[in-house]
Amino acid sequence: MDNALITGSRGFLGTALKSKLVSLSNVDLLEFNRENVESELVSVLEKADIIFHLAGEVRPQSQDSEFERSNAELTEKICTILERMTKRTPIIFASTVHAKLPKNAYGSSKLRAEERLRIYSERTRALVNIYRLPHMFGPGCKPHYNSVISTWMYELSHGQEINVFDRSIQMTYVYSLDLMDDWIKCLDEQSIDLFKFISPTISYDTTLGEIEDVLRKFADQGEPAHHSSFEKKLYETYITYLLQNV
Repeated sequence: MDNALITGSRGFLGTALKSKLVSLSNVDLLEFNRENVESELVSVLEKADIIFHLAGEVRPQSQDSEFERSNAELTEKICTILERMTKRTPIIFASTVHAKLPKNAYGSSKLRAEERLRIYSERTRALVNIYRLPHMFGPGCKPHYNSVISTWMYELSHGQEINVFDRSIQMTYVYSLDLMDDWIKCLDEQSIDLFKFISPTISYDTTLGEIEDVLRKFADQGEPAHHSSFEKKLYETYITYLLQNV
């Protein structure tokens, strides 16, 4: 039996992962969220056999200090506690493509978290997988938060107009439930590479214009008779916003 800790288990990705893990008979779930205190963090870290570190600040309007506290400082705290316990607990970390060449406090704070996890892996010989995630979408993603797809889906499903400033902007998207399948496999991972960057198995390259066209078809015509895998996942997500109106 594995004790799997999810930090940020009430967030978008944390909620999706939690729904997957609770269905597994060989996994006991541990959680840590904003409401918890440091003594509770120590307790769950002591029990954890694997950590999915998903907690962090992602809202664009947040203050720089919030990014630092929720992304870099929390990761520092987790690593320090584990090192003090002389534990080598595997960690799967939800980072961002914005950490590669940081242009703001969000990317910089995630990069600092990545570096601290690298040091933790070197010191303890623990397995650490860094997922530098692109843009995400899927059921449960909040509109008017940090996802243009979710915002557009919400607005169209509520009969509102959407604003597209540049249809040519290129985007890479990952469907949250595809990512959960990747993360579930981490429960049984055996690797000689202790610290590594990993890309999601399935991703989709598109433009904002292509996204707009597909979503407008959903709003006007419903589910198309023939659609790609990406469009199918978009429609599955769009339906969740329609159901909020029922």
